[in-house]
Amino acid sequence: MEIFLRTILGIICIIIHLGLAAGLIEPKFVRCSSRKKVALIYGAIFFLFCFMMSKIDEKQKQEENNALARRAREVRELKEAQAREQEREKERLEKERKEREEANIRIDLASVPKWIDLGLPSGTLWAEWNLGATKPEGYGEYFAWGETSGTSGGKRRYAWNTYKLCNGASDLLIKYCSSDHKHILESVDDAATKNWGKGWQMPSKNQFDELRANCKWEYVTRENVKGYLVTSMHNSNKIFFPLSGYCDENESLWFRNSTGYYWSQELDASYWTGTNKPYCLILEKDETMMSSSRVERCEGISIRPVRVQKAERSREDENSDYSRGEVKREKSEKEKLEETLNTLENMLLLESVSNY
Repeated sequence: MEIFLRTILGIICIIIHLGLAAGLIEPKFVRCSSRKKVALIYGAIFFLFCFMMSKIDEKQKQEENNALARRAREVRELKEAQAREQEREKERLEKERKEREEANIRIDLASVPKWIDLGLPSGTLWAEWNLGATKPEGYGEYFAWGETSGTSGGKRRYAWNTYKLCNGASDLLIKYCSSDHKHILESVDDAATKNWGKGWQMPSKNQFDELRANCKWEYVTRENVKGYLVTSMHNSNKIFFPLSGYCDENESLWFRNSTGYYWSQELDASYWTGTNKPYCLILEKDETMMSSSRVERCEGISIRPVRVQKAERSREDENSDYSRGEVKREKSEKEKLEETLNTLENMLLLESVSNY
C-alpha cells in the first residue's frame, strides 16, 4: 500500500512540475492568463505533496520504532521468563539436595551404633559394630590409615599410588612421617570422627591393650561369620569382632573369615623404615596381637570406633568446679566491696559530726 501511494504521489509530482514549467514558460498551455496564479497553484500542490510525503516517512519511522520497542519488550519478557525458570529450577535442585542430605543423615544415623560399656578402667566405650557396617556381624568398610573415605566412596585399589598421604610411593609420605614427627591421627584424618561425628574416634594402642587385658576373647561363628566374641570381666557386656580381612592394590579382598585387621590411631614411633607403620589389632583363630609390621598403611582394613566416657565426665567436672570457684570468688569480692562501703560511710558520718 505504501509503495502504491508513493508511486501515485510521484506521478502527481511529475505532472505538477511539468505543468508548472509549462505555465511559467508559455501561458497559452494553461487556461489561466496569469503566470503568478499558475505558479501559486502548482506551488501549493507541490507543498501539499511534500507534506504528505513527510507524514508517510514519519509514520514509517514510528512503525519501525514501535516494532523495535515491541521486539525489545519481547526480548525482555523472554529473559525475565528464563530467569524465573532458572530460579524455579535452582529452588527445585536445592530442595532435592536438602532431601538427599536429610535422607543421607537418616541413613547415617541409622548406621551409627550404640556404644557398649564394658566397665573398662579408662571408661572407654566401644562401638557395637565396625565403621560402615549396620550390625555386629557386618564387615563394614575398608579404610587406608589416615583416609576418611573407604570402599563406599568408590575406592577399590589400596596401593601407594592411590594413598592420599603420600606422593605415589612409600618413601614420599607427606604427613605423619619423619618430616612432621606426628604419631597420632588428627581428627580431620580420623575416619571414625569424620563419618560418625564428634565424640567418636579410632582406638589407640593403649585402648586395644586394655580391651585385651580386661576381657575374655572367644573364637566363635555368628551368622556364618567367624570372629571373636569379647566379654567384659567387669560387667559381662559383649562385643563381636568379625574376621574381615583386608584389601590390597590388586582390588582383591584377602583372608576374610580367616584373619581380622583393625586400625589404631597411632604409629609405631620406633619403627622408622620410611613407611611409619601404624599399630593394628590382628585377630587369628589361635591368637590376638597388636602389631605394626603386618599391614602397610596404604592397605584397606577395618575400623572399630570408640568413645571415652571418663574424659567427657572429667571435663564436665572441671567445668562445674570452675563454675563453683567463680561463684565463690565473686561472693568474696562482693563482701569486700560491701565492707569498704561501710567503712567509707562511717568515716563520712564521723567527719560530719566533728564539723557540726
